[in-house]
Amino acid sequence: MDSIMKKLAFYMLITLMFSFHVNAQWKVCNHGVRIGEGVCFILDSNNLYYCARDKGVYLSTNNGDSWIAKNTGFINNGDDYYINYLIFSLAMNGNKMIAGTWVNGIFLSTDKGNSWVQKCNGLPYDSIQSMYDGNVNSLVFDGDNIYAGTDWGFFISTNDGDNWTQKNNGLLSTYITSLAIKGNNIFAGTRSSGIFLLIDKGDNWFPKNIAMGYINLIIIDGDKIIAGTGEDGIYISSDNGDSWTRKFNWSIIGTNSLIIYNDIYFAAGSGVSYSTDYGDTWTDISEGLTEYDIETIIIKDNYIFAGTNSGLIFRAKLSDLITDVIENEQNINTIITPNPANDLLIINSVNSIGKEISIYDMLGNKLKTFKQEGSETRINIESLSIGIYIIRIGEITKTFIKE
Repeated sequence: MDSIMKKLAFYMLITLMFSFHVNAQWKVCNHGVRIGEGVCFILDSNNLYYCARDKGVYLSTNNGDSWIAKNTGFINNGDDYYINYLIFSLAMNGNKMIAGTWVNGIFLSTDKGNSWVQKCNGLPYDSIQSMYDGNVNSLVFDGDNIYAGTDWGFFISTNDGDNWTQKNNGLLSTYITSLAIKGNNIFAGTRSSGIFLLIDKGDNWFPKNIAMGYINLIIIDGDKIIAGTGEDGIYISSDNGDSWTRKFNWSIIGTNSLIIYNDIYFAAGSGVSYSTDYGDTWTDISEGLTEYDIETIIIKDNYIFAGTNSGLIFRAKLSDLITDVIENEQNINTIITPNPANDLLIINSVNSIGKEISIYDMLGNKLKTFKQEGSETRINIESLSIGIYIIRIGEITKTFIKE
């Protein structure tokens, strides 16, 4: 009985160690931020900005350990719990920041958010749906120009928002949700009519896939254009939008945010997932989050940040998440047969060629050591007693039963 209890205790300890490592990755880091629906993150050198819908703009200089409000101009009467305007997007270019609101147009800051002034001449009093900081959203800094996607179409300003000119010719839907620049061309995503292209920043828009419907985001990755949809996953085009390939997975069915980091795609919507094969397959890395309705994500200094619909900000070490996922994929691709086994154990794993293979009993004693020479390794286990064993193949850990 004592021997059995020791075995069980050792096995449970191993299980708890692995479980704790996975579940402890995401941490809430809202210190200093009023709880409000997440809009977006923006990187500025070593600083990180965050925008909450009805709570305004915040700055962190220590990777999210603490945040400072940057809402002068958004607040009256000293009440900083609610700002006066619902902010739907945020963008940055050097010292300039620009914010789009629900019914009060655009606000500009020339001192990195320390103060804000309204810039609406020529804009209808409706909503600036989103903004652009070099990647995604629908207010785009382009040199000295600013492009705005609104409920009323596409607008351009050449003087820091003092005046705006409308350009809607060819648009089947004027509800623009996202903008992206590719060379001299501008792509616009709409609420109901897919994607449109403005060639050489001209005056006429051309449809590039009206069948997509609601477009949440557009980003540019080299020659690729990536569109995130409301209910249909993502689409990728390599020919300026003439043709599109759908990349669907249930984990990215509603893509609110998508970023690319070291050729890895990270998508957020109902949790956070990532793809290492340009969207063909996705791996969920949401375990440990206490809320899965993710509005925005960003990566900074080996940390991934996620802003949620309820206003929580989560942070995790990217290296932890990626390591765990890679190990999980390797485990899936490492097959041990038969299991249970009697006299022969066969290991199939192309990921572990040249790695050391070790067999342990449930007390942690190393019993056998081999080297995996090829994708298939055969191990004689006749000398092992009946019981449960742990086998370690490089960094991969599995269990098997000897009958």
